[in-house]
Amino acid sequence: DAGKFTRKTAIITGLGLSLLALTHVHSYIAIAAFLIFYFAFQRDRKTFMYSFAIAIIGCASLAFLLLRNRVPEFSLSWDFWLPGWATNSHTGLKNASEMNPILFWILNTGLYLPMAWAGFWFANKDTESYPLARTWFGAGMFLFVLANIFNLQPYWYDNLKTFTYAFFFFAPLIGVLFEKLLSMHKAMYAVVLVAFFAQVWSGASDLNFLRTKHQGTTFFNAAEFSIAEEFKH
Repeated sequence: DAGKFTRKTAIITGLGLSLLALTHVHSYIAIAAFLIFYFAFQRDRKTFMYSFAIAIIGCASLAFLLLRNRVPEFSLSWDFWLPGWATNSHTGLKNASEMNPILFWILNTGLYLPMAWAGFWFANKDTESYPLARTWFGAGMFLFVLANIFNLQPYWYDNLKTFTYAFFFFAPLIGVLFEKLLSMHKAMYAVVLVAFFAQVWSGASDLNFLRTKHQGTTFFNAAEFSIAEEFKH
């Protein structure tokens, strides 16, 4: 109940979520991005208190994670700069590195991104009906661009977690697009169904590719276990 979300509740909840900076940085960045854009467009006082509480411990935790790399015993340094993400030659993915980044995302996400952007175009014309549209779009684009430029973890593929949040923020905008199309004409039902099942097929085919072509893939390798050993000591 929004009416029961008091300033005290906002601060306590924010302090709890600020611990994500230590336990799951990707989630912390995603929540921070959403709140920054939400406050920028809504200017709600409770949201400010909530965001401020998240920043108190969260920023200190991030500073600790960055500064500890100066201590050899705790160093987990890696190259932060990774423009193009999977298409960057440093990932070792030969097929992806030979692709243009735009083509890479078209092949891997199909219509998802164009549909999200089209949905935002509709929603932005009617902000009274869709007050969170700019927040969803802003946070989603920020995370999408961030993960396409910077490597946020020692392993480049961990950026998938950031992309997951970006696609999650884009999802309501695709819902807006479908709503607008369905309100235009009954024939649009077929268009929406084709678009929906095309995305389902795209995801299913990708999972099938991983199942059939990468059966030898392991969840944890020796390098990852060595990092766990460092933390144990």
